[in-house]
Amino acid sequence: MPRRLYVQCRLFNVNDRLATINLCDRIDRWIDMGLLVGMEHTFLPIRDDPVNVANELEIFNNDIAAINECSGLTGFFDGATYDSGCSFEIGYAYTLGYPINLVTTDFFKWTPSGSSNFFYCSQLLNTVATLAAVPDMNPSISDYRQKNLEQLERVFSILQNNLVFDFGTIKPLKPRIEALPIEYDYYLDPNFQYTEAGRYLQNQIVDAIKAANKTFVYGNNMGLILTDIENLRKSGRGIFYSDVFEPDLDSGILQGIAYGIGRKPYTYASNSKQYLEGADWYGYLNCMITYSAETIVTSINELTGLIQS
Repeated sequence: MPRRLYVQCRLFNVNDRLATINLCDRIDRWIDMGLLVGMEHTFLPIRDDPVNVANELEIFNNDIAAINECSGLTGFFDGATYDSGCSFEIGYAYTLGYPINLVTTDFFKWTPSGSSNFFYCSQLLNTVATLAAVPDMNPSISDYRQKNLEQLERVFSILQNNLVFDFGTIKPLKPRIEALPIEYDYYLDPNFQYTEAGRYLQNQIVDAIKAANKTFVYGNNMGLILTDIENLRKSGRGIFYSDVFEPDLDSGILQGIAYGIGRKPYTYASNSKQYLEGADWYGYLNCMITYSAETIVTSINELTGLIQS
């Protein structure tokens, strides 16, 4: 198997694409310098995937195959929601035992609910990945360009050190994360809990599970993250909440883990907003979320029927 870094990329605007291409060029230079031992040049899907891809299912399959052929994952990760497909790729790569090294330049930190602990992006992301973070906010417009360039250089220096730690010598990957014997029929996405609409839906789902004499466990991304991942691994099926244009990054990561352990989830998505990419119509969910789910559930009645069956 080649030693190679899969570089995730938010595709939807020029700035993100250019930033990722520049990141690949920088990492490739580190490889040429011998800092990352035995590594091939980076794999960037938008640059290296096969051409003439016919549809989103092919994109999904190509990216899963590419991740399987790599040995680590890296990329920019700025923003609280970011891109759900990138979140999925992190969760899936985590199940393969890959080192995951990400860059964030946000000065925001986030906490779920009333917790006093704040994290870059999320506590879950900080558990499954190593983040290179320089959260400066320059309050002055004077010399703003130079200050931002200096911030990038500092964050790249941290990333380089993190990558050298993981790939400066040849070492085996961590064991793959597998499913565990089933103790719960369903695992409920913790992100149901953070809005009134989500809590209302979760109560209806819990009622349906109890009515079907089945069992469940609440997801919890506020406490012991590894325990929460273990509960997902002990569940027959996850039920995830993707009812916004860009689902919370934790939902994407957890769905990647569920897919990686071979238990494809139900993904709740009643949002009817759609979009065009070029001349092609798509639904509003990222293809990595769509095709890693057992089914996309569009109403609580449909979900209740699945639980009862």
